[in-house]
Amino acid sequence: MSAAPGRPLSAVELIRVCSSHERWLTGHPGGRRADLCSMDLSGLDLSGSRLSHARLSGACLKGARLIGCDLSDADLSGADLSEADLTGARLRGTFLCGAALSGSRLTGCDLRAANFQPPGWPEAAGHATETGSTGPRRSGRTVIRHANLVRANLENARLAGTSFAKSNLAAANLRNADLNDSELNDCNLRNVDLCNARLRNARLRRSDLSGAQLQDADFENAVLDGSIMIGTSLEGVKLTAGQMRQITLSRRISSDLAAMITAIQAHGRWVDSSGKRGERALLEGVDLSRCDLTGINLSGAILRGSNLQGVVLNNALLVLTDLSGVDMTGASLRNACLAGANLSHAVLRGADLTAARIMDAPAPHNEKGVIENYHTRLIGTDLRDAILCEVRFEGAVTRGWQYEGAVFDRDLKTSSRVA
Repeated sequence: MSAAPGRPLSAVELIRVCSSHERWLTGHPGGRRADLCSMDLSGLDLSGSRLSHARLSGACLKGARLIGCDLSDADLSGADLSEADLTGARLRGTFLCGAALSGSRLTGCDLRAANFQPPGWPEAAGHATETGSTGPRRSGRTVIRHANLVRANLENARLAGTSFAKSNLAAANLRNADLNDSELNDCNLRNVDLCNARLRNARLRRSDLSGAQLQDADFENAVLDGSIMIGTSLEGVKLTAGQMRQITLSRRISSDLAAMITAIQAHGRWVDSSGKRGERALLEGVDLSRCDLTGINLSGAILRGSNLQGVVLNNALLVLTDLSGVDMTGASLRNACLAGANLSHAVLRGADLTAARIMDAPAPHNEKGVIENYHTRLIGTDLRDAILCEVRFEGAVTRGWQYEGAVFDRDLKTSSRVA
């Protein structure tokens, strides 16, 4: 069933279309492929709907709720999906050429083998386009500005010429993706997987690729001016001398930072010798922002009130570490162990804690011979927009914490200690 072109579709009509399409998909009598081309579906709730192979080219889905919707192999060319919520949606093999996705939420979306490229690409690569446009378009480059694509799966996606400017693609899977001539300026690409991706002539000015996987990625003629790659392995990546000068690989070692590094090294000896050698790190209020501290052991250190913005602490040991009041905005703590750590009133907005261990730390027996565990403290902690997938989250004290917009794959509240 299809409605008259251009007019708004009511919720009742939409239910009928979806029901008929479901029968068509399953081969039942009376079914018909959904044809919603150029229809006004703005603001409607299609969450959980099964619309694979549906025709939606030129449709207006602005602000629509498409959470968990199956749009695999559908035609969404020229559709307006701006401000739409596609969290967890399936768009595998979907045709999205010329679609407008500015401000949309695609967290955890499956976009494997999705096609964003105009017909005839790369022949059309030289055509002028309006990358600032936010409305639907029949042809030209797809616009995904200011979008949330955290942990989106774009493996093997055809994204050549797509504009992702100022989008959040943290921890996204772009393995084997075609990103030739794409616009990725001012993007969050922390911990993204770009192995074997093609980024020829791509523009990545001021983008943050800290912790990214770049093995065998092709950056020929890519513009990397002002980009950040702290804690990023460049093994197997071909970058010219000019490109290397454009990127920031680590903070410059100032005298203050050198002293802090010395203190951290002494702390490592203190931990390894159970306090017999070295010295416990007392780094209250220090600035370790944008430092690569991958795999470091700072267990028992005091970093209260410090600036750790954008720091890379993947695989770090932070057992019983005092991180109260620290600013860890945009930090990476993948696979870090935070057992018994104090994160009270810390700011971890947009931080990536994938597979981090946030649990009790065993304490010595008290005078009565009873083991009393140290609880991780998240009192008043700001975890808004953080990535909390695969987190072992047991026994923590979480009174007054904030996690609006956070991405996680389990109910954290059920395993935490509120009191």
